[in-house]
Amino acid sequence: MLKTVGMTPTARDHLERALELASASGLLPWLAERVRERLQAAPAPPILRIGPDARWFQRCDGPRVDLARRRAPRLVLHALARGGRPLDVDSLLAAGWPGERVLPLAAQTRVHTAIYTLRRLGLDGVLVRRDDGYLLDAAVTLDHGTDAGARCRTPEAA
Repeated sequence: MLKTVGMTPTARDHLERALELASASGLLPWLAERVRERLQAAPAPPILRIGPDARWFQRCDGPRVDLARRRAPRLVLHALARGGRPLDVDSLLAAGWPGERVLPLAAQTRVHTAIYTLRRLGLDGVLVRRDDGYLLDAAVTLDHGTDAGARCRTPEAA
């Protein structure tokens, strides 16, 4: 079965265009219709709400997670949420431990521990690693909420 969760709008558009061509040419009309049904039934991308200064976060399918007493993971998440691009270990070290000078192995250990902590607290599958660094999955909609008690919105309600 075709998975479309996390599919970018561009990829989805290309797939829909390919299905139109296949259907119009008479090639595999049954398959084209099945894939079209899956695209229409695909759930909306997940939403991640992040409070001011990343003091808390909430996946809409889970509880609010308080980071107020977890300074380094909070600062790392804050940097990742602002960036929109991959951040390497040095950038995350500067964000999570501002002004501190540490040995390279200690820096790597600190950053990996903060990333592990964030994943364990609920960002597993949202916080991804690429060859050029860490980032929040592009398929996830970020909502920089200010009200920790508010319900998560859905893309249709936005």
